[in-house]
Amino acid sequence: MINIKEITYGEFGKCVRISDANIELVVTIDKGPFVIRYGFIGGESVLFEDAKAKYGQEVKDSPFRADRWNVYGGHRMWISPEKLPRTYYPDVYKVEYNVEATAVTFTAPEQEWTHMRYCLKVELLKNGEIRLTHTTQNTGAWDVKVAPWTITVMRGGGTVIIPQNTRDTGFFPNKWVAYWPYTSMGDERIKTGDKYITFTNKPSISAPAKIGVLNNAGYAIYVLKDCAFMKEFAFEDGAEYPDNGCNCESYMNGEYVEIESLSPLRVLESGKTMQHIETWQLSKIAKTETLNDNVIKAIAAKFGK
Repeated sequence: MINIKEITYGEFGKCVRISDANIELVVTIDKGPFVIRYGFIGGESVLFEDAKAKYGQEVKDSPFRADRWNVYGGHRMWISPEKLPRTYYPDVYKVEYNVEATAVTFTAPEQEWTHMRYCLKVELLKNGEIRLTHTTQNTGAWDVKVAPWTITVMRGGGTVIIPQNTRDTGFFPNKWVAYWPYTSMGDERIKTGDKYITFTNKPSISAPAKIGVLNNAGYAIYVLKDCAFMKEFAFEDGAEYPDNGCNCESYMNGEYVEIESLSPLRVLESGKTMQHIETWQLSKIAKTETLNDNVIKAIAAKFGK
């Protein structure tokens, strides 16, 4: 039985709760939309919440009605390439939503100046999976080349697991890791193995770091205490991806972790839309101090990987 109802969720105000006997999501409607909570019924959310707006980005000489963009946490939609001020539109306006039998569609108002509109459809499937369909519409008069980009902000203290690229490319490289300028090449949180890359959040290390890869497996996993979260996304061989060919990225600081997926770069014509779909799953796991290849393989097997 799937339940959908409007609630008040702390300092995030009005939200919509979508749940079954095991899983619940909470999506904001006073701002966003953000999937601000995702977890087992009665358990902790795996998502980070920044209700006090501690983290954000000042947008100087902003063309918007607000001069600050806030992280807020949870899961959100963006478009790539990242650029100031376009990327940092303050999602602080009320969201319309439409309820179906097993899904809710959230539609944000048209963005001023950028002339983009975001729509998020959240479906709770019978097998416990969550399908999120992100739609980006170009409401402006000109075509733009963009890639839908989704960012899931996780509670800190866990480890991101990204499978290495397995394509046989012959004489050409099939693996690379992109490092953002503020990321140390010797960062102890980043481990690159033959089968997996692990990116471990350590509260004692507050310095930000970000990496990106071309992930042909189309999934990433986050292990946090006794819980594993997986997000799946499409991979399109031969497509042009943002950020020097990355479709999967991860950012962290000392308090939270972002797991990001990107669609290929394409021209979005005036009035047209693009879609980017993710599927989420949660699984209980045994707590472990060591994430070697065998342990990771066993965790991935819980999700059929």
